[in-house]
Amino acid sequence: MPEVYNWQLGRKMLYPYEERHPKWQFAFVFNINRCIACQTCSMADKSTWLFSKG
Repeated sequence: MPEVYNWQLGRKMLYPYEERHPKWQFAFVFNINRCIACQTCSMADKSTWLFSKG
């Protein structure tokens, strides 16, 4: 197994896959106090990452 750097733990560790880093990252910020459990945030996240261009 390759030894890769885990930035969350701050150390190297054994991991079954080669080390890779994304070119860009994506984040959401929500006001949980206004949540009405409509799941629109989940659908937006899923459509961003799973639906390909037609």
